[in-house]
Amino acid sequence: EPWKLKESTDQEKLVAHLSKLTVHILTLKDHLEPFLPKTAQKIEALIDVKNKKITAGKPLFPRK
Repeated sequence: EPWKLKESTDQEKLVAHLSKLTVHILTLKDHLEPFLPKTAQKIEALIDVKNKKITAGKPLFPRK
């Protein structure tokens, strides 16, 4: 529950947790690429690994 960690004073634990989640998202992106290449590209565009930044974007699968 990263929202609870955000409010705590243990920032190292928060960074470790968010880093692990980011790795999982990038792994999912790799698995989606053969089937949903445009969605995989959108995910990749949101995550800047070099600068350790995640950009907020539009929903990947918006409700209609």
